Amino acid sequence: MRTRGLCSTLVRALPGWQRDSHDTLHDRPPHILERVAARADDPALRDIARRTAVLSTAARTERRISAATPPDPTEDFVPDRTIKDADNLEQLPGKVVRSEGDAATGDGIADQAYDWLGVTFDFFEAAYRRNSIDGAACR
Repeated sequence: MRTRGLCSTLVRALPGWQRDSHDTLHDRPPHILERVAARADDPALRDIARRTAVLSTAARTERRISAATPPDPTEDFVPDRTIKDADNLEQLPGKVVRSEGDAATGDGIADQAYDWLGVTFDFFEAAYRRNSIDGAACR
């Protein structure tokens, strides 16, 4: 069995494999990227695997060295939800349809977005003692 051909086939068969505008292999563990970079038949695929390994290593290192500062345990978290509607256009940010503390709008999608943001906010507060995914209110 030829391992080089198998390696290229394996990567292409993995869920989520695609070449995109940035030519990277998305969501591949480092050991797979190393194997593809060393053994793939396709030189372009080897190059993509090498570049992806470098980028993902840099991203993992950045996450390790720049951890968000945990908030003061006594800090009271207050949600600040703003739901906007772009009216099916690509012009963002769109008009505000509901803000924190406003009554339901009657627009099912806007109200659902508001409610689920509340659930998400509660999760980050309870599980991580953060006010957002980055602990800095995503600002």
